Amino acid sequence: MPTLPSGLNLAISRHALFDHGGNWFTCPEGHFWYWEPDPEMGPAPFDPDAEITMIAKHAPVPKDREEAKQFVRVLEMRPDGKYGWRGELLQSFPKFTRLDNRDSAAWESWIKLPATDRFLDDTIEKCNKLAKSSENARGYAVIEGVGDQTPDNKGYIKGNLGIPEGTSHEIEMHEVSEEFAKCWEAAGSQLQSQQAHVPQHLHQGPIPSWLKVSLTPPFLEHFSFRVGNQLFFVRLEDVEGRLEVPGTRRGLLMIADGCEGYPCLMPMRHRAGTWTPDAAGWGLIDARTGKEVDPIALISDERIEMTDWELQDFAVQVVRDHLKKDGKEIMSCQGNPAVDPSIWFVGERGAEWVVVRATRYPVKDAAPPNNWNSISSQCSRLGKVGHFASVAVANADDAFDPSGEIPPTPLWRGYKMFVRFEGLSAGPT
Repeated sequence: MPTLPSGLNLAISRHALFDHGGNWFTCPEGHFWYWEPDPEMGPAPFDPDAEITMIAKHAPVPKDREEAKQFVRVLEMRPDGKYGWRGELLQSFPKFTRLDNRDSAAWESWIKLPATDRFLDDTIEKCNKLAKSSENARGYAVIEGVGDQTPDNKGYIKGNLGIPEGTSHEIEMHEVSEEFAKCWEAAGSQLQSQQAHVPQHLHQGPIPSWLKVSLTPPFLEHFSFRVGNQLFFVRLEDVEGRLEVPGTRRGLLMIADGCEGYPCLMPMRHRAGTWTPDAAGWGLIDARTGKEVDPIALISDERIEMTDWELQDFAVQVVRDHLKKDGKEIMSCQGNPAVDPSIWFVGERGAEWVVVRATRYPVKDAAPPNNWNSISSQCSRLGKVGHFASVAVANADDAFDPSGEIPPTPLWRGYKMFVRFEGLSAGPT
């Protein structure tokens, strides 16, 4: 912390390192998260008295002291006795700060002290620890009802995001263990083999008709699928209780109720090095009654109109598939119409988010939520770039009568649909 001959007081800092405590997104092995000025701030230099908005990025752990210097900031003391930052990094200092010959000589003498080398070694060690912490990071966004917009001491995000007063939803976003992935794959193979035996006339559509069949968080359910006019939501559980299973039974019941489907548990057992269903047939039991579930026996001829949650979940799938086709990495994806945003993905500037809204024909364009600014403010803690997606859906058998004399045909579950989605927009300004 040298004071140079001119009176300029400097310090070096590791504040760029982001210690998320495990409450964040994972990143590639050997990488750690750090803070970098948001490009919207413009290029450095910055005003040392101004607040600088930061975004989180990840990078490989530095291999030596020289590489570590790019994550060490050089601060200068302001007239109020506090330190500010112009954007100077130790690796390139001085870039924006003017030093005369005496100041330069004093700085060079100070920076070569053994204490500076120890500081850089400690920085490398800190980056290694942060990389380890990021390997199994579990990020949460807790979104509560109107009135509470203060982050708590765990870093959870709280705010008015259109959820009814008094409700609270915890969205779990974390990488699953390798062992759970093996269990999940075995369960999926069993479900797919059972669906293949469903007669086509009962299934009403492609086989298998998966709704969720990926390990993308959050995990209200681990699988969901449609057979005929019925929806089934599946949570895997280890009968011996030794496997770490993401999600909760409460989440399973929530999505099943919202979509008017069946909440199912699929008990799995580890035998001879492989995972197998513990129950016969489909391997499913009712999460409420504990009785075995045979999806085929529950199919009926009744025409069931899609619920708002079901429609929203379908719209989110449309947008998600569009992003994946565009080469984007999906970080999280959820179809709860009461929770925003619907999708997080890796964009050009790190984490970006999408608010999806679905609408039924004859409405052709869904409107962005009225509380867009509130959503944007809360999401800015994770990513500054937000998008809006409108997805309009119509029954393929609709008359599409412009006069309105023939009313729109309801969206029957399992029937063919027409979709109008014209890409992402920036949302209201």
